[in-house]
Amino acid sequence: MRIGPGDILYERWKIKRLVGQGGMGYVLEGWDLLLHRRVAIKTLHDVLCALPQVHDRFLTEARALARIDAAEVVSIYDAFDWEGLSIVVMEYVEGEPLSALLERMPQPPLPFVRALTCGVLRGLRAAHGCGIVHRDIKPDNIMVVRDDDPLPQFRILDFGVAQVQDEVRHTRTGSVVGTVRYMSPEQVNDSSAIDARSDIYSLGVVMWEMLAGTPPWSHTTKDFELRSHVVHHPLPPLPASVPEDLRALVARMTDKAPDGRPKSASEALRYLEHRHVAPPTRLHPRLCWAHERPCSSAPSWSPWLGQCGLGTAVSRPPVMASSGLSSRSCTRHARRERGS
Repeated sequence: MRIGPGDILYERWKIKRLVGQGGMGYVLEGWDLLLHRRVAIKTLHDVLCALPQVHDRFLTEARALARIDAAEVVSIYDAFDWEGLSIVVMEYVEGEPLSALLERMPQPPLPFVRALTCGVLRGLRAAHGCGIVHRDIKPDNIMVVRDDDPLPQFRILDFGVAQVQDEVRHTRTGSVVGTVRYMSPEQVNDSSAIDARSDIYSLGVVMWEMLAGTPPWSHTTKDFELRSHVVHHPLPPLPASVPEDLRALVARMTDKAPDGRPKSASEALRYLEHRHVAPPTRLHPRLCWAHERPCSSAPSWSPWLGQCGLGTAVSRPPVMASSGLSSRSCTRHARRERGS
């Protein structure tokens, strides 16, 4: 890694510390010297920056993402080259990935499932409206944000990373782009032929996992078996306790044929929003996570957040958006640093 703590990029972005690294690159915590705010700075590994097609795609996708105006999508602040490195500066996000929450509570309460699905659909609606397909929707890339809002907010991480990985794939015969368990059938068959409906399929699989309490095909670990299940077999039936409207929506979103799915994120969002009552706007005082700041009572919503472990005010490690870097690995890194 050619940049590190203390380095200042273009007299504005100061590197504070390494948060984590993965197969695609590094994520660092930084400081905006102009606007006085924390930022996340990510860069590709040197070997990837040396590939012109990967370098160009990385910066092109970052600039495209900057056009998305949605609270559910991590904001991009800058994208540039620095001494041969491809660098993107983005919003610093504090919270935990959905994957970590599901390890603690495999089957979240229904109101949480509905709220998260609506949040992700709103983010996808904005991205798809800009012509951007995520291509790697999965629990690792959905962040449950903890901030001053007493209700959980959600962010979609790593938009554009799958497109960069796709460029890498063309230089590595047989490598896989994305996470097979959450891929749409058309993505498994030909990742160049997908559209927004592929993201809808992947979110449907995430919904299925939250409602069933286990990942689909959890008994299958071999890649070729997973691919066969994704392409040829429908997801197993959801438990009978799951409301009919959710079972019907998941079945549509995970239809093997793209034409059988909702035509857009907006269509799926309208279906959900018209079939349940919005949660209260405040939480019970003891369940606020914003530094134990008092807030008005809402007992009908707070127990669900408490069950998910989202309502208690605790010391939290920061978790940032990443480039090819699992949010879970960022959490582990932060915990090690906190314990040292």
